[in-house]
Amino acid sequence: MISVTLDDTDPARTAQYLNALGDAYVRLNSAQKAEQAQKSLDFLQQQLPALKQELETSEDALLSFRNKNTVIDLDESAKLQLGQAVALQTRISLLQQERRARLQDLQPGHEAIQAIDSQINGLARELQAIEKQLKTLPDSEQALVRLTREVRVGTELYTAMLNSTQQLRLLKAGKIGNIHVVDSADVEERPVRPRRLLVALGSLLLGLVAGIAAALARALWRGPVTDPRELERRTGIPVVSLVPLRKQPRRRLGFRARSRWLERPLAVTHAQDPVIESLRGLSIELQLKLLEARNNIVVLTGATAGVGKSFVSSNLAILLARAGKRVLLLDGDLRRGTLAGMFDLDRRIGFTQLLRGDLVLPTAMIRQSGIDGLDVIGAGATAANPTELLHRPRLRQWLTATADSYDIVLIDTAPVLPIADTVLLGREAGLVYAVARYGVTNDAELDEMQARLDRAGASLQGIVLNGVQPDLRNSTYGGYRYGYDNQPAAGNSTP
Repeated sequence: MISVTLDDTDPARTAQYLNALGDAYVRLNSAQKAEQAQKSLDFLQQQLPALKQELETSEDALLSFRNKNTVIDLDESAKLQLGQAVALQTRISLLQQERRARLQDLQPGHEAIQAIDSQINGLARELQAIEKQLKTLPDSEQALVRLTREVRVGTELYTAMLNSTQQLRLLKAGKIGNIHVVDSADVEERPVRPRRLLVALGSLLLGLVAGIAAALARALWRGPVTDPRELERRTGIPVVSLVPLRKQPRRRLGFRARSRWLERPLAVTHAQDPVIESLRGLSIELQLKLLEARNNIVVLTGATAGVGKSFVSSNLAILLARAGKRVLLLDGDLRRGTLAGMFDLDRRIGFTQLLRGDLVLPTAMIRQSGIDGLDVIGAGATAANPTELLHRPRLRQWLTATADSYDIVLIDTAPVLPIADTVLLGREAGLVYAVARYGVTNDAELDEMQARLDRAGASLQGIVLNGVQPDLRNSTYGGYRYGYDNQPAAGNSTP
């Protein structure tokens, strides 16, 4: 059973195509059958004359034998053996004819030819057994049996071939095949597709699944920060400053200077640089926020190391001092503080010694930076237990007393995620800002930093995005270029 389907936009044309295909297949089968019948018919017609001649010869021989000899009547046993021999010989002859016909299309080693040979051999063995029994008869009876068998076998073969010839002629004339069309194609009144309702429901479901998958993928993929507006949307914290990318030239220093990390702040060496201009905006933001803050202590931190918080803190402190504010810059990173090296101060005395109580006069650790209005306190000698030192009551007491002597106390702290020190300083501050590095800091780090500060009661007021590439800054905020007196912007990387 063969079933054929066809999809098309025209139902009448579809039915016509399918019916034409069925008719063509039936005609092809009939033509093949007629061709096979003609081939078999030609073979039989070639064999019939010779077979007829053999039959006539056998009949003449039997007639001559009967005329010359007394009529012999075979007994019942001989007649039975004669019938069996005739049947076997007829079957063998028919198989031999079939084998010759098959050899026109097949090789002698083919399975069909080998099967015919096997049948012939089996029948031949049975025929030999019967002939062995017939040899026990008298000579005259043996001759009669032999001649009678030849006549009967020839008659049956000739009759079978005549019947086959007539059947093949009928098959060829009628062109009858063995394939018929059971069910013709009808013209459909209703289209099978598209099923608009099913398509609409499937599209809606697929859209929902795709939307959910996209939302989940977006939520799981927490890449580095590159878009200030996206950062504000995700964290809910405003980006208060974009510090552009700049490469600050380093001075050639001797071994002693390098060992003390001597590198002057950019606000001292390049006061009109676009980086400093962006930090001026941050200083104005900070001063306005301090009007509403609970105290004048400002903590500047970051999620991880290497985001540029010390760079931002030192230059921001200088800008605030030059704006007429009395500023105290405190290095709260008791593990890897660098502010003392930036201002060429002694790193042996600083905030660590104050917390330990090593200083008789706490003001002894305050150093002048060389910039009017800016005092600096370095981190001091490295402490083995900085977290325990920051837990002491002396921290709050000293900060409260010192903050009264300054307009702004700016504390540069250690990163929040690897170290717990910052949350202790953050809860004492009126404002807390975080520095994030463009292309380095990711959303997950900012979320975790914000969660830790919130648990300590030190909420973030804003984010400073450091190292912003020019293309991003231009596309997001209008492409302003900062500089005065036609001075070109220098460098291309933020420290």
